[in-house]
Amino acid sequence: KPNHHLAPDDFDGAYVMRQLQQMGMVHVVKARKQGFAHRYDFDTFIARYGYLREGVECDAAKLAPYLQTYLGSASPPAGTKTETVHLLGALAAADMFATDGWAVGTTKLFLKASHQQQLEVARESHLRRVITQTLTKAIAESDLASLDEAVARAVEIRLTGKLVEEAKALLATLREREKAFEALTEAMEMRDVAAVEAALKQAAAVRLEKDAKKGAQKVSDAKALLTQLKAQQVASNALAAALASKDVKKLRDALDAAQKSGLNSGQVTQAQRMLEGLKTKDALEKKLAAAAKGGSLAELTQLLAQAEEIGLSTEAVREARRRQ
Repeated sequence: KPNHHLAPDDFDGAYVMRQLQQMGMVHVVKARKQGFAHRYDFDTFIARYGYLREGVECDAAKLAPYLQTYLGSASPPAGTKTETVHLLGALAAADMFATDGWAVGTTKLFLKASHQQQLEVARESHLRRVITQTLTKAIAESDLASLDEAVARAVEIRLTGKLVEEAKALLATLREREKAFEALTEAMEMRDVAAVEAALKQAAAVRLEKDAKKGAQKVSDAKALLTQLKAQQVASNALAAALASKDVKKLRDALDAAQKSGLNSGQVTQAQRMLEGLKTKDALEKKLAAAAKGGSLAELTQLLAQAEEIGLSTEAVREARRRQ
């Protein structure tokens, strides 16, 4: 019972402990701890502690007594049971584990509380060493995925210190850079001047150009695109003004600027058509003027038909009609 009154959300620790003592549970726990308090099937044991074998040097001669004692043979068949004895024998030979007091059954390994504690200490020490190496490597490489995984493992085993803080700070920076990279990519796909400028500002805030793997190139590409988009914007404005003026020179200059900036739009096509039309009219006017001065009736008739077809109505046309 959690308390005398059986009230919810009211845990009386002293009262519960008295009940456990009176029921004999405390003695059961103590007895269990004095015996084999921890029991693992071999697969589970190897999955949790198997990597402790890494870096532990142990020759066959030192392992043979453990194999003979616990497996009945110095050359037992392969399997997780044999791997378990190999691991514990290697750790015992390296003075990292008790040489006796543990037992190997048919399907399980039996350990006392002290053995479990030794294994956990060795496991934590191994994890700290491995994770510290992983953190150092991830920081040097500045790789987001590796650093994220390393920091998560460090947090899991409650690893602290300057290295962890440095890794967390770098991880936060890399995440911000990844966001800036994605924003730049999206803005470049939109091909919008304001969007690219905003994305470049965000990239500059997190110093994305310092990312030699992909950030620096992305910033460079975005700046080049921004320059091109601005040039296209200027060319588009010039085309609009030239179309409104219907001036051959302005149209020709605006089309040259559009070509240099890579602008390819309906506005460019419209300007090209207008320029060709104006050039055709200009050439026809010159021919009409020349024909009006000394051309034949057939030539005048043909040129005037062309002028009527394209809707040309100028002083040169009127003069040619009088001449006709």
